[in-house]
Amino acid sequence: MNLYTNIVFLIIFTVPASIYIMFQSWIRFSPRVEDNKSLELAECFIVSTVVLALNYQFNRNVLMSFLEKENPESVISFLLGTVAFSIIFIAVWFLVGKKLFFCGVNIINKLAGRNLEGDTLGPWNELFEGGELEDFDGSKIKIRDCLFAIEKSGKLITMGVLKTYSAPHRDKEFLFISTDHFKDEFEEDKERDIDERLFQGSICEYYNVQNDVLIKVYSLKRYDKRKGN
Repeated sequence: MNLYTNIVFLIIFTVPASIYIMFQSWIRFSPRVEDNKSLELAECFIVSTVVLALNYQFNRNVLMSFLEKENPESVISFLLGTVAFSIIFIAVWFLVGKKLFFCGVNIINKLAGRNLEGDTLGPWNELFEGGELEDFDGSKIKIRDCLFAIEKSGKLITMGVLKTYSAPHRDKEFLFISTDHFKDEFEEDKERDIDERLFQGSICEYYNVQNDVLIKVYSLKRYDKRKGN
């Protein structure tokens, strides 16, 4: 193969890996994001290999046409096929494949007497990427229906409803709304009897030892019911 053919195949081989990284970083179907770049590189290589093998099975004639004639139409057709198979395979992998994979891993871990692996990677992902938390009554509550309070060194920094937050691999940043309103509500709630309080203790707490930052999560169910929301 000449230089032109090698460059085309290099571009085609990197397409599935690029789409895989974009899915994992931006769309984040799976809450688990690896910090190990070597492992991420290995995953990208496997994804590219599988996608190209699938595309070859369905578009073998297109590839053979390119190798024989080196016509641009064949390159574009094979490239579009690679993109299509990449999106389908990666979506299925994130939605179903990873869950089945960790089920298999945990079966082996259980038989070996080791700790079980989770779908998430670390407390931050467990809290924010999981999407739901368990309330006191055992029901599930979405994190966007919760009240967040951030404390540093025992002092309240801010409190409010979570609007958006940073991705796991970026600096930890938040955007809260109704901050002053809930600060006032929370102070008033302390004066009520325990049974009448709208915020009856945090349902979850995240603590960063290095920065001495504590994030408390409160359910808004009693508040919404009392206020008629």
